[in-house]
Amino acid sequence: MNCNPGNYRCATIRFPVRPAASQRSSPISDGPLSVLHFHQVRVTYSSVSDRIANNVTLIIGGARSGKSAFALSEGNLHPGKKAFIATAQALDHEMKARIARHKEERGPEWDTFEEPVRLDEAFLISAAGGYKAIVIDCLTLWVSNLLLGEEAVEEKFRSLETALLSCGDSSVYIVSNEVGMGIVPEYPLSRVYRDLLGNLNKLVAGIASRVVYMVAGIPVEIKKRP
Repeated sequence: MNCNPGNYRCATIRFPVRPAASQRSSPISDGPLSVLHFHQVRVTYSSVSDRIANNVTLIIGGARSGKSAFALSEGNLHPGKKAFIATAQALDHEMKARIARHKEERGPEWDTFEEPVRLDEAFLISAAGGYKAIVIDCLTLWVSNLLLGEEAVEEKFRSLETALLSCGDSSVYIVSNEVGMGIVPEYPLSRVYRDLLGNLNKLVAGIASRVVYMVAGIPVEIKKRP
């Protein structure tokens, strides 16, 4: 498909792939970072109405900018049962305590789904569950989980896009970090991660009907619903 600037937005995403063992050079001494190879995928998504998820809001910003709090406040505007899809993994005591605290703070109207990898499946289950609002928190950790778990990143991105475009009547709030405004990361894996998350953010922002940028706790609407 040729890209028409008037109707389409295009992004080139570099996905890490592992070469065959015979092609790796000193995998033990070099470590996992040195054996990352890349291929490019041209991802084209339409900006016309039939490719916009009308009920999806992307909430993006820096660390501690108020993204999650704003997503929950927006979700709480909807009466009835709501779903919270968490991508964080309780890998240590601190994270376990944080997850438990946040779950308690959300209250009984929120059902929590913990899914670090199969986000598209968790979303579709929630969307079919009759929830008035769904919060996904967050894409930042999801991409990290995919990258470190050597998942099929391209397939996961496309599956999530398809799921979001079929969200039904639920109002969906997606939290993600803007990680591309600082210095260039020193290590290869960090640069791969930054590129992947940046391109996923563009993909989700392209299909979302609304995008909110959080600055020091202040929501700035940078894309408004038509």
